[in-house]
Amino acid sequence: TNSFIENAGTVVWNNGWLRADQVGLAFHNLPGGLFEMRSNAFYFYSENSPVFLNEGTVRKSAGDFTDFALAFTNSGTVDVQTGQITFITGYNQKAGETRVVGTLSGPTINILGGKLTGNGNLIGLVVNSGTISLGPAPETLIIYGDYTQTETGVLQYAQPPLLGFDQFAVRGNASLAGTLDMAIIHPKFADVFRIVTYDSY
Repeated sequence: TNSFIENAGTVVWNNGWLRADQVGLAFHNLPGGLFEMRSNAFYFYSENSPVFLNEGTVRKSAGDFTDFALAFTNSGTVDVQTGQITFITGYNQKAGETRVVGTLSGPTINILGGKLTGNGNLIGLVVNSGTISLGPAPETLIIYGDYTQTETGVLQYAQPPLLGFDQFAVRGNASLAGTLDMAIIHPKFADVFRIVTYDSY
């Protein structure tokens, strides 16, 4: 039978492992709910493929790593303030925002809607059909893997960096479509801006 664990308050994960074995289990972090990780931890299951649905806030505020083996879908806010979160089955965002100051990792990172911001690292195949929004330099977002921006994807700069500074770096293959949205403040004649660096395309 399908079962839900619903959180509209605050869950603080300080230590240990979480194990989900119920058939059809879904953890639903409701709007206004907070699921906060403050330790090195592993959220896993034995065989029944549970899911984690986030419409509130999921935050990693301490610890070096957290591994999620549950299928994860974000429509709220995911805030990686420090350390690394690894989504073992992949990361999907339908709406909302992902903020990365630490590292977000997974075999695939699908930004289907909403936006991704930050000054950190992404590890995996990144597909952007929403918006990746970069703040003023010297903030830098590095992708260790391939990057695909679809026709609906937007790469947005608050202020693109001058040539000589990396702000959006792809350590893999870059395939670019969609929209480039730049707000250039006080440009000077002959300024040259570096938009994306990549290993191949």
